[in-house]
Amino acid sequence: FMMHQGAQPMYFSKDTLDVAVGKEKTFKEFFGAVRGLNRDQVNSVTLNPQNWGEHERTLNSKIEETQKEVTTALIDNFNTPKVLLLLQELVTAANIYMTTAGAQTKSLLVHKAAMYIAKTFRTLGIDDNATEYPFASSTGGGGDQELLSEVLDAFCGFREDVRQAARSNQEPGWFQAKVSDLESGLLAELRSKIKSKAALLPAVLEAFEAWTSKIKNTAQSQGAKSEYLELCDSVRDDALPLLGVRLEDKPEGFLWKLDDPEVLARERATKMAAAAEAAKKKVENKLNKAKKELEKWEVSAVAPSEMFKALTDKYKTFDDQGMPTHAADGTELSKKQRQGVEKDFKKREAEHAKFLEQEAKEAGFLGKLKAEIKAMEDSLAAM
Repeated sequence: FMMHQGAQPMYFSKDTLDVAVGKEKTFKEFFGAVRGLNRDQVNSVTLNPQNWGEHERTLNSKIEETQKEVTTALIDNFNTPKVLLLLQELVTAANIYMTTAGAQTKSLLVHKAAMYIAKTFRTLGIDDNATEYPFASSTGGGGDQELLSEVLDAFCGFREDVRQAARSNQEPGWFQAKVSDLESGLLAELRSKIKSKAALLPAVLEAFEAWTSKIKNTAQSQGAKSEYLELCDSVRDDALPLLGVRLEDKPEGFLWKLDDPEVLARERATKMAAAAEAAKKKVENKLNKAKKELEKWEVSAVAPSEMFKALTDKYKTFDDQGMPTHAADGTELSKKQRQGVEKDFKKREAEHAKFLEQEAKEAGFLGKLKAEIKAMEDSLAAM
């Protein structure tokens, strides 16, 4: 309802609802990022310097400016569309700050922005879910959020270790030792903590253990580094979303967020459909290019001496080279017509010479090109 002022009619078309869903996603992902930042800095915020630089002062000025402008917009006949725009701009500024500051991000400052946005939403009656930030996922640990965070931190942290180790070409022994330490240490400890806990916690730990076993098996079979990276991708894209966990790889580490499994499933389906469409388009473009290339070679495969003889509707008599001298009605070609024929003949000579050169390099290349086209057509039909 924030997209419309109170005195104006509200429209519930599909396009309007899609826009609303997109805006909600923007805020939801921002709050998820802030939760992740708070988790990362919960123990270090009192140990690390919190002095502000230019980037911090810029964001703080944006927060204060937004607070004033939101108040003005609400006084202006409850101009909620303006309020929504201002809050989106604050989210953009905070995201830019977090990206720019990286590991030096001041979580308390970002928390300040997030809390103001949360307060504004709740003042307007939006998503009072009794958590610190709005739009929290219904997926949760049944009151065991701290333990759930511990499990997910360990799970995603181990995945990050595997990903980096695979990229740096670690030996299989490294992975085996890592799994062994994990199984006898952290996993055993987490397993004892999670007994009789909410349903999600055992499910996350079960997925953690299953994925750890896959890493162990890959190491024992001397798997290539690409196999470890594929396992890292599959757990991010397939396993964790089923549990309501969105995992994002960052330039420095990772960020996990809790989300609705159904939302993640829809996003996954949309992403896969887009990827399938892109793959189909790629094959179509490659097929069209191959067909044009085949057409060019098939034309140049015909020798200059034969190219005019097939045109019986245009020509009747030919000289020793195969160039026409008389039209189909028996009349002799004019000088201008003869010049045009000679020009086409010379052009074909050059094209045919290239064809013969290519055939000498790769015998039967036309047949191979036709086979490739047939394979692409079959692939396209199966998509």
